[in-house]
Amino acid sequence: MNREVHVQFCERAGVRLPCATHLVMGFEHRDDAEQFLALLHQRMVKFGL
Repeated sequence: MNREVHVQFCERAGVRLPCATHLVMGFEHRDDAEQFLALLHQRMVKFGL
């Protein structure tokens, strides 16, 4: 089943799907989280997001 058919099926069944724009990340160390955030910001700027 491709994604479009799956989404249409869920919509007809009244199933709500979470928005794909939510990003949840977990890190063991604060330094890793801060480095990830800085790199993510750079990548977003690169693509104009």
